[in-house]
Amino acid sequence: MRRISLFLIISITMMTLTSCYDSNEIDDLLHIVAIGIDKGVTDKWRLTILFPTLKGDSGSGGGMQKGGGGQEEYTSLTVDAPSFFTGIDMLNSILSRRLN
Repeated sequence: MRRISLFLIISITMMTLTSCYDSNEIDDLLHIVAIGIDKGVTDKWRLTILFPTLKGDSGSGGGMQKGGGGQEEYTSLTVDAPSFFTGIDMLNSILSRRLN
C-alpha cells in the first residue's frame, strides 16, 4: 500500500510540473533587425528600432529593402525615453507583439 501511494504522489507531482506556462509563440514576438541609440530631443535617449513587417501587419514609415531571396518590408519606430530600459518598455506598450 505504501508503494502505491508513493507512486501516485510522484506521478501527480510529475504531471503538475510538466507544463508550458512560459512558452512563447513565434507570432507573439517581434524580432529586431537593428537598433539605433541617439541623444534625445525631449529626453536623454532616442531609440530607433527596425523590424520586419509581417504580411498581415500594416506598417508605417517603412521602406522596401532587398533581402536574401526577395523583397522584405521593414518598419522603423522611434521613441524618446529617459533611460534605455524605459524606452524598451515604451516600445513594448506601443507594439502589439513583444520585442525579442
